[in-house]
Amino acid sequence: MLEAIGIGTLFVLGVYAAMGEEMILHWLKLFLEQLTNNRILKYLRPALYECPICMSSFWGTIAWLLMGFHFSELWVLYVIAVAGVNYLVVNAIS
Repeated sequence: MLEAIGIGTLFVLGVYAAMGEEMILHWLKLFLEQLTNNRILKYLRPALYECPICMSSFWGTIAWLLMGFHFSELWVLYVIAVAGVNYLVVNAIS
């Protein structure tokens, strides 16, 4: 489980970094900005591209599925743990 949390954390932080200005996934960030450009969907922005801690819910789940796991009670613990590690990393950097 610790290995999965580490991989999930690196995956989420990697996606966040790759969506930066002049990075390889910047086009995806621009697309998601256009997609969430209304009153209701704007609340999805933190989970999609704005906040590495919040991104753990969406992108962490994608990493979970790519690692071959299925939804279970462990998935909830995994997402919260990835968010916690991302919180520590973000606060250590700033």
